Amino acid sequence: MSDLYIGSGNWILGRVNERYGLPFQPRPAQLKRIGQLGPLDTAGYYCDPGTGKTLMSTVSALHKIIETPDLAVLVIMPFPVLLPQWTEWLRNIKGVGKVVQFQGTPKERAAMRLGDAQFIVMSTPIFKKERERILRELKGRPLLGIVDEAHCIKNIGSQTYKAVRDTFQERLMLLTGTPLTTPGDAYAYCRLVSPPIYRSERHFRNLHVGDEDFFGKVTSWVNLDMLRENFLNSSTRMLKEEALADLKQPVYKLLDYAMAPAHAELYERLVEEQLLLLEDGSKIDATSASRLYNAAQQIIANWDHFSGNPNNRAAVFDVVESVLDEVGCVRNDKVNWSDRAQLAGMGEIVRAPKIIIFAQYRMTNRKLVQELAPYGAVACFSEVTPAQQAKNITRFMEDPTCQVLVANPGSAGYGWNPQKVCSDVLFVEAPTVPRDFHQGIGRVYRDGQEFTPVIRICRAAGTIQHRLHHNLLEKDALANSVQTAYQDLKDALRGS
Repeated sequence: MSDLYIGSGNWILGRVNERYGLPFQPRPAQLKRIGQLGPLDTAGYYCDPGTGKTLMSTVSALHKIIETPDLAVLVIMPFPVLLPQWTEWLRNIKGVGKVVQFQGTPKERAAMRLGDAQFIVMSTPIFKKERERILRELKGRPLLGIVDEAHCIKNIGSQTYKAVRDTFQERLMLLTGTPLTTPGDAYAYCRLVSPPIYRSERHFRNLHVGDEDFFGKVTSWVNLDMLRENFLNSSTRMLKEEALADLKQPVYKLLDYAMAPAHAELYERLVEEQLLLLEDGSKIDATSASRLYNAAQQIIANWDHFSGNPNNRAAVFDVVESVLDEVGCVRNDKVNWSDRAQLAGMGEIVRAPKIIIFAQYRMTNRKLVQELAPYGAVACFSEVTPAQQAKNITRFMEDPTCQVLVANPGSAGYGWNPQKVCSDVLFVEAPTVPRDFHQGIGRVYRDGQEFTPVIRICRAAGTIQHRLHHNLLEKDALANSVQTAYQDLKDALRGS
């Protein structure tokens, strides 16, 4: 079957190469997926970050355009910061028709003409807001949807899922490197890619839910072999190890450190106060557990805030500075960048040191940007507008004086490709959703990387961060995996 897919992939690629000029050609593992999924109307490309989902889906889309010349391709993604990369990629393909990056103010969007576009690239909010106008201007042209970072559709009750379902009933590609947080997420993908498999959500649950707790949370799943087979129907799963056999594996470093005694004492007291808000010995559901975990983790990096003393500096910032020193970052007022440029002119390999620092919480991100301003730190988290985030990412990738990108994994952990300029990642706070952790690593662990990625994870002794790290290693979402008794949660919050 593999040889058959390779043959089909070569045939599809040959047709595409006759008409279009791709910037580069697929690798063998990618070619096999093109042969497997390219002929299908609906398909799921569930491939690790950096394994070429964009290339594979584009080749398949161009093949469909050859088959259906008036086809309009709508490329949709949840993060506006990804739009310029998709647009640039498509415009660099020789022979491709009109590509519209559909964003901006309502007035700017109103001035854009969509009717003759071959590709329209937009964010999911714009797609939902402008869907009727887009369909009206395309005047009944056949449609193909490409949903990048397709985990945004896994909630079947969301408007995003419904808009995708209602718009692309004939041709659809779902792209994501981290499709599942729980087995239950598979239902949405199956309904969009292979609708006949499950008649309804009730049918899905009858087949795959083993037990539920008092709160209706699934505590065990059954028939997982069947679920995996159904999930991969008309879809593929590809890991980096297969697609990129020569890729340098990341080095993981756990940075365990101790908080100052007064800080540790404050952490203990505040955690105890949070626990006392719950009835002693009562059952704690996933929602309250998640709230407690988040509250506890914020105390670790924000000693000044929770103590009310601006002079109290959390020990994690000393850890951060030691990592910057190890990476080679230097305060901009201490380095002569023109001297470095001269060294490069002499043939020396001079690489501007850069690091991505992920933190979960706005308060921590703000503090990191403030602390690391001497290193030219820029930010990507919810308090920064999407337009400014895009500018910050560009500066990080192009400006040697911008040595640090501070980000929330959900804001800058997806879709952009800094692997040629950066190989170091530091998690100051543990993500509560494992998907964000793996996507964050995927920024530097991907095709095109020039150095071995180094992933550092901070863990404060005697705190919740040890339990969070354990949950991440089990690749299970915290809110869905925690259904525990009072004493167990109390031990977890105290790092026991």
